[in-house]
Amino acid sequence: MTLREFLDGQANDSKGFRARFHEKFSAALKAHGVKNQWSSIASELKKNHGLPLDLYNGFEGFGKNFSQGTSAEIYYRALLFYYAAVARDDARNRIAAELIEEFFPSSGWQVRQQIAPKPSGGIEGSEEPPGDAPSEVSGYTPSHDLPEQSAQESVEHPTAAPVALSRSQRLKRVSRRSVLALGIVVATAILAGAALHEGGLSVLFDSAIPEAEAAVHRAVEHRKNGRYDEALREFGKAAELGEAVAQAAVANMRFQGTGIAVDRSPSVISAALEADRELKRRTSSWFSRAAEAMYQRALLYLDGVGVPHDEKLGVKLLQDAIARGHSFALYSLARHYYDDPALACESLRLIRQAKREGVHAAAVYEPKFYYTGKCPDAPQDRGLALSRWRALADEGDPEAAYAVGWYYEFGEAGGDKNLAEAIAWYEKALKYESRQAQTQLGAALYDRAASKSDVDRAIRLLTQAAKQLHAPAEYMLGKAYRDGKGVEKDLKAAFEWFDRATKHGNAFARSELGWMYRTGTGVPSINLGLAKDYFEKSSGIDDGTANDNLGYMYEFGIGVEKNLNLAAKYYKSAAERGKYYSQYRMGIFLEKGISEPKNMNKAISYYEMADRGNFSDATERLGRIYRFGWGGVRRDYNKAVYYFQRLINTQKPIGHVNLGWMYFDGVLGSKNLEKAAEEFQKGIAGGVAWAQSSLAYLYLFGGDDWYDIEKAKPLCLASGNKSDECGQFCTGLIYFLEQSSNRTVTAEEAETKLLSSAEKGNKCSMILLGVGYASGEFPFDVTGEIWAPTHEDMAELWLRKSAETKFAQGQHTLAYFLHFYRHVPLREGSEVYSLLQASASMGNALSTCALVAYHNLNRDNPEHFFDLTRYVGKLVEMNLISKSEAGNALIRDGSFPYVRTPNSSASDVLGFSHGFLSRNDEGLDLQSLRP
Repeated sequence: MTLREFLDGQANDSKGFRARFHEKFSAALKAHGVKNQWSSIASELKKNHGLPLDLYNGFEGFGKNFSQGTSAEIYYRALLFYYAAVARDDARNRIAAELIEEFFPSSGWQVRQQIAPKPSGGIEGSEEPPGDAPSEVSGYTPSHDLPEQSAQESVEHPTAAPVALSRSQRLKRVSRRSVLALGIVVATAILAGAALHEGGLSVLFDSAIPEAEAAVHRAVEHRKNGRYDEALREFGKAAELGEAVAQAAVANMRFQGTGIAVDRSPSVISAALEADRELKRRTSSWFSRAAEAMYQRALLYLDGVGVPHDEKLGVKLLQDAIARGHSFALYSLARHYYDDPALACESLRLIRQAKREGVHAAAVYEPKFYYTGKCPDAPQDRGLALSRWRALADEGDPEAAYAVGWYYEFGEAGGDKNLAEAIAWYEKALKYESRQAQTQLGAALYDRAASKSDVDRAIRLLTQAAKQLHAPAEYMLGKAYRDGKGVEKDLKAAFEWFDRATKHGNAFARSELGWMYRTGTGVPSINLGLAKDYFEKSSGIDDGTANDNLGYMYEFGIGVEKNLNLAAKYYKSAAERGKYYSQYRMGIFLEKGISEPKNMNKAISYYEMADRGNFSDATERLGRIYRFGWGGVRRDYNKAVYYFQRLINTQKPIGHVNLGWMYFDGVLGSKNLEKAAEEFQKGIAGGVAWAQSSLAYLYLFGGDDWYDIEKAKPLCLASGNKSDECGQFCTGLIYFLEQSSNRTVTAEEAETKLLSSAEKGNKCSMILLGVGYASGEFPFDVTGEIWAPTHEDMAELWLRKSAETKFAQGQHTLAYFLHFYRHVPLREGSEVYSLLQASASMGNALSTCALVAYHNLNRDNPEHFFDLTRYVGKLVEMNLISKSEAGNALIRDGSFPYVRTPNSSASDVLGFSHGFLSRNDEGLDLQSLRP
C-alpha cells in the first residue's frame, strides 16, 4: 500500500466519512490561505519528512480492533495529529486543530486561541489563601514550576532525514521519524479508547526512543501527576545526556525549589543561559518539542534565570506554548494572571482548562478561587474550598495539605481556627521539603511556643527554609534574633536576616529595616532618610506596618516635614489593615478635628477597633471619654468602669489608677478614699508612676484625716524622677506647699520639673509656672541679654498656654494675672471679663463668684441684674449654694457665701483666691490643679 492509496481512503468508509472530511479540509485550507490542495498533502509530507510508509502497513488491521468509529476515522485522526506535529506555520496548525475539534471532539485536543499579552501584577487581597509563596524574587512564584507534556510532544522530529534506507536498515536504526509515527499510532490508540496503562506506555517508549527523550517523557508524566522529585530525577538524566529542554527544566526547578532545595548558585544561572541558546533554535522549529522549549524559556525569562528578567517575553512564550497544546503552560499563565483583579476570571478559565487536561497542580489551585471569590464564576464558598483541599490532601498531596494547614491556622468566621490542627497538616506538607511548608510550620510552632522543643524545632525549620532563600523564613529568623526567642538576642544578626529577606522581596522585612533605621536599633546610627525610603517601598504591600510608621513620622515631623494630612492618610491605610496604633491615632485625629472635621462617633469606632486588639491606650481613652463626657459624649460611669476594668483584666495596672480617681471624686456614689488609696497602691505595685503622684495628691488634698505632706513628698519626687508629667507637677506643687524655711525641693528643681511637665502639655504645671514667675519664686536669670522677657512676661506666656487649652482654672488664673499685673480692667468687653465668662461656663466656681460680685455692683441696671440672677443660678446648679441662699443673695445688701465681705467687688474675689499659696481653703483652688 502506498501512502497516496492510504490517504485516498482505501480503508473502510461505510459512513462517507472520507468525503465529508475532504470537503471540510479543502474549505479550511482556503480559509487560511494555504494554497496546496488535499490531494498533494501526502506527497508533500513524504517529500519533506520521509515518512516510512511500511509503519502504516498494519493500520487497517490495527484500526479494526477498536470498537469506536470506522477505520477511516482512525486513519484520518492519525493523519491530523501527524499534520499538526509537522506544521511549520500557525495557519496549518490551526487547520489541524479546527478539524480535530470538528471531527474528533472527544479526543482531548482543544483549540487554543492566541492570548494577547495582558498586564500582570495587581493588588493583593486582604485575605489570601495559600498558593503563592509570598515575596519571591520575581513575583512569579508558582509552587509547581514545570509543565505537562503529552505523549506526542515528548518525541522530536528533525527537519531533514535520509529516505534511501532499506527496510532492514531502517529497522536497525530506529530514527526519530519512525518514533514519531509510532507515537502517533499509540496516541491514536489512546484517544480511541485503548486500555494502555502507564507502565506499558513507558515500556513501549523506552524500547523505541533514545534514552534522553525517554527520560524527558517520563519526567513530563511525573510532573503532570505532581511527583516533582521523580520529575527532577528524570530531567536530570536527560540533562546529563545534553538535552537542552531538560537542562532548562533542571535549572528552573532548582531556582524555584520544586522537588528540591532552592539553588540559585552561579552554576545554575550559567546552565540556564546555555540552555536558553539552544532553546531559541528549537522554539522556532518543529512542533512537538517546541512547546516544552517555549515553556522552559518562559520560566527563565519570568524569573530572570541566566537571562534578563522580561515579563512580556515570558508571557508571550507561555501563550505560544499554550497554542501548541502545552497543558502546564495553561497552569503557569493562570498563576501569573491571578493577582490582577482584571484577569482573575481569565486565570480561573485557564486553571480549569489545565485541570481538564490532567494537570494535578491546577486541581490544587482551583479551590483558591472559591476561597477568595475573586471571580463570579467561582462564588466565594470557603467551606467548599476547604473540602476540596482536604480531599486532595487525604490522597497524599503535600501542597493541598499545606493549604488545609493554612486554612486552620488563620481561621474563618465559622470558628475553624485551630493552631494544633494547622500544625498537624503542615507536618503532612513536609513531604517534598517544601520551603513554604517548612516556613509555615516553623512560624506556627514559634507562635505557639508550647514548649522549648516547639521553639527549637521552629528555628530549625525556619533555618532550613531560609537556606533555600525563602524570604518569609528569613524574615521570621530576623524576628527571632530581634526578640531573642529561641536564639540568643542579636540585633546585628536580626538586621542581616531582615536585609536578606528584603533583597528577596519581603515587604515585612523591609518595614522592619525601616524601623531599625528610624530608631537606631541594630544599626550604627539613626538614618531617617533610609527609614522613610524603606517604609515608602513597603507601604502598598505589607500588612500596614510601613504606613503605621510613615503616619508617625509625618505626624511628628520625624525625618520629614510635618504634614498632618499625610499622617492621616497613612494612619487610615494602616488602620484599615488592622494596625492598632494607627486606629488609635485616627481616633485622636477625628476627636480633635485634625485633617478632617471633628467626628466623635467615628473617633469612638476607631478606638473600639484598637480596644478589640487590646491596645491599652485606646481602652483607657474610651474609659475617660465616658468618665468625663469628652467631645459632647454623654457621661456614662458604668461604661467608664467597664473599660478601666478591661485594662485591669488584661494586666494593665493603669486601670487601677483611673478607677482610684473615680472613688476619689465620688462619682461611683459617695467619696471612698480608702478604695481610692487601695487602687492607687495596686497601680504603684504595677509600676505606674502616675499612681505614685495620685496617692501623693490624696495625702495632700484628701482632707484632714489624710493630710500628710511627709508621705506625699517621696511619692511626688519618685514619680517626677520617672519623667511622669503628673509627678513633675506634684514636685513643683510640693515646693509651693512647703514652708519656705524648710523646703526639700529647691526653686530650680521645681522650675525644671514644671517646665518638663508643661512642655508635655500638663495644664496644671503651666499654671504653677505662671504663678512662680509672677511671684518671683523662680530664678529666671536673664543677665547680659540685650532684650529678654521679664518674670511677668514668662508668667503671662505660660498662663496663656494653659488658658488656650480651654482649661477653666487656667482661664481664671490668667484673668487674675491680667487684672492685677497688667492692669486690664474688669468690665464687659475686656479680656478679663471674657476669660471669666469662659471659665464660668465650664463650671469654675471662683470665676462664677467673681461675675456675681461684678454684676452685683451694677444691679440697679436691669441687664446687670439679669446676669446677676443667671450666675447666682449657676452657683445653685453647682450645689455651691442653696436656693434660699440664692434668694438672699439677690436681696439688696445681701451677703454672698463665696464673697467673704458683703458687697465685695469682683477684684476682691479675684484677689482673694490668689493670696498666699497654702493648703487651706483660702488659697489657690488646688483641687482643680491635679494630675
